[in-house]
Parts: sequence; structure tokens; C-alpha cells
Amino acid sequence: MGVLEVFHRLSHLQTGSFAPVKDRGIDVVGYSRRRFVALQIKASKQYFDRYTPRGAEYCYWWEVSRALHREILSENVFYVFVGVHFDLRGRSAIGYDFFIINSLELEKMFADRKFRYDSKNQRWRIEIYLDRNTSRFLSAFDKTCDLTQYHNAWWQITD
Repeated sequence: MGVLEVFHRLSHLQTGSFAPVKDRGIDVVGYSRRRFVALQIKASKQYFDRYTPRGAEYCYWWEVSRALHREILSENVFYVFVGVHFDLRGRSAIGYDFFIINSLELEKMFADRKFRYDSKNQRWRIEIYLDRNTSRFLSAFDKTCDLTQYHNAWWQITD
């Protein structure tokens, strides 16, 4: 669901895109007049009856494998974290939030422990919530980590 929605958005941004035949961490390759970018797309669901941070309007989570992240780490690799809004009654998607983060920036966030690390499974757990009071997207693990600048930041991959 997330990959198709990203393709849809890229087509409206007049950015070319294609899916690699063999996918090892790269789901979509996009290109503009100036450069190529590789995208790792992660789709999430909202928390329903699970833990939600105090003061959260809603919350998403994703997992990123440490090994795969290190393998694709590059200046032209971006993560697109797709948050899917669900209609709780109909259990259908009614909207999307996109968080577009360069892999090098994400690596710095990992090094600064902005997200929870599961050492047993060697995965980072990225939890982002919309704070009711400030209307900012924050890390549930480190509430000083404001991710609002990455929300719908398509310009990072289309410039």
C-alpha cells in the first residue's frame, strides 16, 4: 500500500520513478532533471488499542533493520515513512502522512539515540506521534526530537 501511494505522489510531482527489478532495500528509484534518488519505503499502521504517548493525537511506528540500513546508507538514499490513517469502523485507509528523511540524517538520529533500539532483533523502532498541544510530530522515545520538518517534505527528493 505504501509503495503504490508513493508512486502516485511522485507522478503528481512530475518526478520520474521506477521499481528496481531486484529489490535489496531500495523500493523505488526516482529522478528529476538534476539527479537520481533511491527510496526505502516503510508503511505503518496507527496504534489502535496499543500504547500511545500522553497528549498524542495519533501515533505511527516502523522498524528499520540495522544491517539493511547500513547496506543502503548513502547521500542519495531517502526513507519514506508512510503513516496510514485508518477509519476505525471500516478499517480502511482514509489518508496518509509521509516523513521523508535522508538516510545520512537518519543515521545521525540513530547515533544520537532519538529512537528505541531493539538489540535482540537489531532493529530501530521509529515511533512518531502528533502532539495535540503543539501540532508537532515528535519521537515517542525522545520527545525533544521534532520530526515536523520531514512531514510531507517531498522537496528533498524532487529538487
